[in-house]
Order: sequence, then structure tokens, then C-alpha cells
Amino acid sequence: MLKIDPEFADQIPPLTEEEFRQLEANILSDGEVINPIIVWDGVIVDDHNRFRVLEQHPEVPYKTFEKQFSDRSEVVAWICKNQLGRRNLTPEQRKYLIGKQYGMEKASYGGDRKSQEAKSSSQNGNLISDQKTCEKVAKENHVSKNYVIRANHYANGVDAAEEAVPGTRQDILSGKSARWMRQCRPWPRLRPKNGRLLPTTFETRRYNGGASRAWNPNEKKSRARLRKSARQNRLTARTNLLR
Repeated sequence: MLKIDPEFADQIPPLTEEEFRQLEANILSDGEVINPIIVWDGVIVDDHNRFRVLEQHPEVPYKTFEKQFSDRSEVVAWICKNQLGRRNLTPEQRKYLIGKQYGMEKASYGGDRKSQEAKSSSQNGNLISDQKTCEKVAKENHVSKNYVIRANHYANGVDAAEEAVPGTRQDILSGKSARWMRQCRPWPRLRPKNGRLLPTTFETRRYNGGASRAWNPNEKKSRARLRKSARQNRLTARTNLLR
């Protein structure tokens, strides 16, 4: 009996309802699942969506292919790499998968890199590669190293949001929470004021005798408009005096 690992399944971008129905129709039309379901120790690694169809249609025959991995990190890295190579992804999904691939490959390859055993073992060939993991992931996905690092921070943030509020990951990666993510800015740089550390921009704008007042983002524009209007009024008054 095949098993589903939640961590592995979470790396697979979900199909829309229309896409799932199309996949179901294709499988029923073929009469079988043509491509084997990839598993690791009886746990599904790839083809979670096809397995969902099989659960609804247990009469459909299928095959499995047992793939060897050294640990769970290597499994997740392979899933991300596989998805990046074969699916139409949203920008958020692509960034998340690149970040997860980098994080998992770094964890998987973070073992012994210098011992004679590691150098001689074919299973640890990747550990002594001259190319760093970040550069490797960047080259495979045709992005810069800085993008890979930013993507890793992004993926960690998305996972943290999912842990705090289940269901957030899917909303973010589908683009539903793009506006919310844009509003998540880093905390502003702090500066000392009367022995206290205070934000230089948003949160607190002015301090009068130690009392704080919230900053209105439109305040600067409003004052600029008032100054412009005052200048125009003075110019009009002078013009009237000369007439």
C-alpha cells in the first residue's frame, strides 16, 4: 500500500479543479497510468495528483518505480528540481521551489567533505564537487546566486507562515496573497533618540517631549500640497497688487 508523506506532498504545486479533471479524463481514456509512480520505501515521491485519481478509481492499473535516496532532504530537493523542470509555475511557486531545492541540497550535502572515505565513495561524489551548492542551483535554474539566496529566505518565510496559519502556503504560492506579501516589509532601521531606539520611518514619526505620534504615510504629500497652494496664493496676491 502506497503512503503519502505530507512534507513531500506539500512541495507539489496543486492542480486547479479543471486541470485535475483533465488528468482524470486522460487516465480513464488510457485505461491505466502510463508513467510509473515514483516511490521511496513505499512513500510516494512524485505523481501525487495521479494517485489522487487512483484513489477515486481503484480499478485503474498502475506501476511503481523505486528510486534510491540517501535521506529526506535529498528527496525534497529532487521533488523541487523535478517540478521546476516540467510544470508551468507561477512566479511565487518557482521562487519557492528554487529556495527549497537550495535549502535541501545544502542540508543533504552538508556532511563530511574532506575525509578519504567521502572522497572515495561514489555515493558522496557530490560532497567534493568544486561547484558550490548555491552556484549549482543557480546554474540549473538560470538565475543568479543572489536570487537563489533570496528564494531560500522566501521559502523559509512561506513555511513559517504555513506553520502559523495552515493554508497560507497555498494562498501565497497561488498568488492570492501577493498583496499581503508585498506589505510585509523588513523592520525599519533604528536610530537613538534620548537614549531610546526609535524607528526612522514608519511606526513613529515625531517625538514631542518623549511622546510618540503615529506617522500618516500621506502626511508628507498633504503638507507639500499645502505649501504649493500657499505659494500660488501669494503669487496671485502680488499679481493683483501690480494691476
